[in-house]
Amino acid sequence: AGWRQYLRERGNSDMAVDLGYSRRIGERWALGLVGRYVHLSRPDGSADALAADVSAAYMLPLDLGSYSTLRAGAKLGNLGGYLEDGGRSLPMDLTIGAALDTFLSDAHEITVGTDLGYYFSPGSVRGFQMAVGAEYNLMQLLQVRGGYHFGERRAYYPSHWSVGMGARFLHLRLDFAYLIADRDTPLHNTYSISFGLDF
Repeated sequence: AGWRQYLRERGNSDMAVDLGYSRRIGERWALGLVGRYVHLSRPDGSADALAADVSAAYMLPLDLGSYSTLRAGAKLGNLGGYLEDGGRSLPMDLTIGAALDTFLSDAHEITVGTDLGYYFSPGSVRGFQMAVGAEYNLMQLLQVRGGYHFGERRAYYPSHWSVGMGARFLHLRLDFAYLIADRDTPLHNTYSISFGLDF
């Protein structure tokens, strides 16, 4: 379960509440389902939406460092729509990706990853996106992250850099991220704060 708030300039802000479930199948496969409520706030109005993501992942242990895992997965995202019938639809996407988790020691973990996605509905947002990033994890308690996102559609998902930090304590998660984007794009001066609970 999780909550995330996006804050931007000019009175724009988004909020999302997620509830997810994942199940391991055998030693290496896992399936996941996430339900999401989204509230969009703009100077000229607001909108609410319900959506779901369906995902699958494969994990392969590797003999690198103290311990490593190669993860590969795919996600079909934003299956759903707005609650108000305004002729709009959510940007449905298909994303595939891979990540390598490596424990340098019991206390230090490095993760590097990349993904490639395609937005195919509605037609106005159709296009590719790609992201690469890395995370340093200290004792499974504190995380530092950075990455770059390339977006083909500048008006909807522009290219940007991102930096962030996270903290974990027992089943609680707290994360902060800041997006570094061009001034004339929707993501300029955007940051997000998220809180999660893992069962």
